[in-house]
Parts: sequence; C-alpha cells; structure tokens
Amino acid sequence: MYSLGEKRDDVASRLRALFLDFKVLFNFYLAVLSLCAIVFALNLAYPWLNGFLVASRSTPWGVVTSLFVHSDLSHLVMNLIGIFSFVLVFSFTNYYMPSEEVVSRVHFFIIAILAATVLSNVLWIIVANIGSIGASGLVYASEGAVTGFCLVNFWDLFSDARGTSTGKRGVILVNLLVFLAICGWMVFYTNSFLSYGRDVNVLIHGSSFVLAFILAIEWGNIQNLFNK
Repeated sequence: MYSLGEKRDDVASRLRALFLDFKVLFNFYLAVLSLCAIVFALNLAYPWLNGFLVASRSTPWGVVTSLFVHSDLSHLVMNLIGIFSFVLVFSFTNYYMPSEEVVSRVHFFIIAILAATVLSNVLWIIVANIGSIGASGLVYASEGAVTGFCLVNFWDLFSDARGTSTGKRGVILVNLLVFLAICGWMVFYTNSFLSYGRDVNVLIHGSSFVLAFILAIEWGNIQNLFNK
C-alpha cells in the first residue's frame, strides 16, 4: 500500500510527465494566445489592421492571418478558452500512450487543426464574398480532432481490451464518453454546437470540425496499417 505522501509524489510525477510529453502542444497554444493578444493590441492602435488581415477574396493571405484577429475582447477570450479546453481534453485522452507516440500525435494534432482551419477559410472565400475573422475555426478543428482521436483510441483499446488493467479500461471508457458527448451535442443540439447566431460563421465552424475529424480518423487508419 502507498502512504499519502507517496500517492502525492506519484500524482505529481504523472502530472510532470504529462506536461513534458505534451509540452509542444502547450507551447503551440501559448504561441496562438500571444499572437492573438498582440494583434488585438495592435488593432486598438491601428483600427485598419483587421481589414488588412481578414480572410476575404481581396486579402487571400487572410486564410492564415484571420485566425489571430478578433472583433472584441469577449470574442478573443472565448476562442482562447475553447482552444485551451480541447488541448486539455486531447492531453488527458492520450496521456496513456508511450512518449514517442504522444510526441507523434501532438505534432499531427497541431498540423491537422491548422490545415483544417486554413482549408475552411479557403472554402469560405470561395463561396462567400464577405470577410471572416477569428480563431473559432481553430476551436472547432481542435474539437473535431479530439473527437476523431477519441474514436480511434476507443476502437484500438477496445479491440485489445481482454486482460487489460482497470486503469486501461477506465481510459477506454473516458474516450468513449468524450466521443459520445460531443456527437450527442452535435446531433441533438446542432445550433448550440455550431454557435449559430448573428455574425457567426457556421460554415467555417462545421467544415473545420469535419476536416479535422477526418484527418484524425485517417491518422488512426494509417497507424494501424503500419503496425500490422
């Protein structure tokens, strides 16, 4: 049996290991946060800046730069909270992996959510002649990637569940519950899921989620092919 002090040390060591394994992901989040904050501050001094960085047909570079542009402080804060939330969920649903696998997944996660968001912005300027700003596409891409990885994790772990420990069965359950919770929200409360409302770009929200979800699923399929 463990003493209370040993249990605390064990929890602390696991948290340190979790941070080190996902360090690149947290650094990525800090980079996004910093860029968003810098652009927001600059826009207060130079109000024309948002128009230059917006995603539109006249400013095509905005498919990238618009991720860091926000209309007001609440818009900025809500998006940053959303991204951080799914960064945490991704970390806790993949922590059981070996360090090498975690690093590989983290790099893919970052690439997938950026690619899904930029592609959604490209789609937007193709179909609409209205500018778009904000990191909400990155929020939904993060959510889509998390959902895809949870399905991949559940399937892989469930397929190899015989004789597994109670802890591993708990990981299976957590991944399944996260997947079902997000899917249930999407299916039964679609307007809430997409944050439907005035001046809300539901096309970018939905397409970012779907693209990142598909990329995560394909990642799982490719990994399974190489591991056979």
